[in-house]
Amino acid sequence: MEIKLMVDGKEKKFVQTFIPFSMKRKALEQEIEMNQEHADPLVNLDMKLDLMVEAFGNQFTKDELENGLNTIGSDDVFYETVGVNVLGYMPLKELKKRQFEAEKMGKLMMEKEARKNKKK
Repeated sequence: MEIKLMVDGKEKKFVQTFIPFSMKRKALEQEIEMNQEHADPLVNLDMKLDLMVEAFGNQFTKDELENGLNTIGSDDVFYETVGVNVLGYMPLKELKKRQFEAEKMGKLMMEKEARKNKKK
């Protein structure tokens, strides 16, 4: 996996090819905590940042991540890094494709039902 951060005014790419399985437990614990009813969004953000730094083997600091990651698209970066690479979730591209196909199928079913009701 890789991430690009702005460090000292320059874009720098960080690559991680090995993630210890113990990260999966940490990511699941974090996900449970983040989904609590009264979860604090700032605490959740700190947890995300800490987990990202650790997932990349501390190649950069939390401060470098927080100040070097473009906020535009940052949720996708977190999802792809932790969700896909650590937890094994479906990649965003595939997820969006399936959502699009499901919506398309839903519209087709509604149109079919509307035509059926119109004939009655």
